[in-house]
Amino acid sequence: MLIIDNEYKINYEKLDFIKKENIITTKYDNEYFILEPKIMFETYGLKINNNINNIGIIIDENKKEHKQFLTIINNIYNNFSKYIEKNDEINIFEIINPLNRTKNGKKVLNIMIHENNIIWNFDNKSKINIEDLKNSRFHLYPTISSPRLKIYNEKAYISFGLTEGYIKFIEKNTYSIKYENVYEAINKM
Repeated sequence: MLIIDNEYKINYEKLDFIKKENIITTKYDNEYFILEPKIMFETYGLKINNNINNIGIIIDENKKEHKQFLTIINNIYNNFSKYIEKNDEINIFEIINPLNRTKNGKKVLNIMIHENNIIWNFDNKSKINIEDLKNSRFHLYPTISSPRLKIYNEKAYISFGLTEGYIKFIEKNTYSIKYENVYEAINKM
C-alpha cells in the first residue's frame, strides 16, 4: 500500500478511478493508497448523522502543513470532477466538495470512522473505541484511506475514511442533560 504524505510529489495524472455501480474508488499508479498528512488536527469531535460516524478535522490555512494537505484534497476533488466530466456513463448534476466551511470561516474535512478502525489514545498508547469519543473534544493524527465517490440522487459525494489514528483528548463532557428536566420544561410550555 502506498503512503502519501504532504511532501510526496503527486503526479495527478497517475490517479486511477474504478467504477463499480454507484461507487468510484481511487488508486494511485494502480495501488490503493493512504494519506498521512503527518500533522495533528483540531476536531469538532465525533458526529453521528444517519448512523454514520464522522470526525470533522479543522484545516488551519495559516499552517504550512495544513495548506499542503488542503492542496492534496483540492487536487483529488478536481481530478474526480475531470473524470466525471469525461465519462458520459455517469449522470450527475453536482459533485459535492468534501470540504465544508464553518460559520467562523474554518475549513473542515469530515472523515468517516467505523468500528473496525484502529484508534489509539496518545497519552497512554491504549486502543480506544468509537464510544470513547462521544461527548469529547480531541485532536486527531489520522491516516486516511483512498477516497471514494458515491453517487446518489444525481449528486456525487467524495468520502474519506479513517484507517488509523491517534487521539489526544482535550476535554470530556461529563455532564448529560437529565430527561426529567427536559420533560418538566416541556410541560411548562
